[in-house]
Amino acid sequence: MNCHFNIIRFGSGYAALFNDISVIYNEENARKAETLIKTMQANLGGTELLEPLKWLEKNSPTQGRSRQIFLLTDGEISNVTDVLDLCRSMASSSRIFSFGLGHSPSRSLVKGLARATNGRFVFIPPNTTVDVHVGEQLRKALQQCITNVKVTWNLGTTGIETAPTQLPPVYAQDRLIVYGLFDNQSNAFDHNSSVELKVDQQQLSVAKINRIPSISEDGMIARLAAKALILELQHAKRKTIGSQQSRFQTLVDEPNNATILDVKENEKKRIIELSLKHKILSPHTAFIGIEKRTDGYNTDMVLREVPIQISADDQILTSSPQMRINTARYFPSSNISYTRSIDVGYRGGRGGSFICNRKMNDLSSSPLGLSFMMQQQPQQMSVMFQQSPAGE
Repeated sequence: MNCHFNIIRFGSGYAALFNDISVIYNEENARKAETLIKTMQANLGGTELLEPLKWLEKNSPTQGRSRQIFLLTDGEISNVTDVLDLCRSMASSSRIFSFGLGHSPSRSLVKGLARATNGRFVFIPPNTTVDVHVGEQLRKALQQCITNVKVTWNLGTTGIETAPTQLPPVYAQDRLIVYGLFDNQSNAFDHNSSVELKVDQQQLSVAKINRIPSISEDGMIARLAAKALILELQHAKRKTIGSQQSRFQTLVDEPNNATILDVKENEKKRIIELSLKHKILSPHTAFIGIEKRTDGYNTDMVLREVPIQISADDQILTSSPQMRINTARYFPSSNISYTRSIDVGYRGGRGGSFICNRKMNDLSSSPLGLSFMMQQQPQQMSVMFQQSPAGE
């Protein structure tokens, strides 16, 4: 199949089966991979994913090839944002198929890896055969694709921005959305207007545009284009020592620190400009809500007391120690004595609640009713009891 492959184990560190970034898939290399898989153990410690991905990022696939990464993990990482930012910068050449194994894989990581690179994700529950799920994704990964895709806008105007700037590989049954953003709203399309799709500098298709059937006045498409540009500027991959590709071809080959700072500053300014113009939230902007009153009255602020609601299940915010009141009463006519132990708890502050639990040592078969009333004074609490006839 003229494929290249490698196996990378990662934990606290990472280790690759082959020293090269990838080797040709043949019988000899396949046997080495089978031997490794049979003896493989989870003995590399934690889950540190950033470093092996950096190694892959520094060694891009050769011209005309795309990279498919099958990533299996059952854990979580602490630097999800850094990992996803790196993966977004690799999306022009690599696609990740992520597999979450076991009971508690990081869902944000597994989903984010696939979505950031136009890949797929699968969660595999315990006691399930992994081969079936991996085989399904492998068939998708081996589909034919086109790389080095470029869209040319022949619309009779200049200053058209393509979003995204660097187009990812396009696979069978996948959808690629490309935006063209320009400021000249008075531009009129004619019979010469077209959009050209090129692959490896060769024309693949041409779409003639002589009119647009309907245009949304709410600017939704323009905002989607601005959002795509903002995301690309946020996660732009700049050329560093050892890197074989650049996200933007306009960057110098050997940037120094001053050049990198200038590029970052220009990217920040462009993000702010797009964010403010198209009302798209970005890391450098924020939405501010302003209340406008049309009544014209300038009234003074008034303090309003709002009563606090106490839950019915006795979950009070604060509590104080309970006190116990023991009472006894003797009825000569029946020669029966009653003892009662009543726990009274005062909960809450002013206007709080009282709880009464009654324990009775009753020698008769018919219980006596008990009603009580509580009064609270500034520095003391009084409890009054009233004996009522039985059965009330």
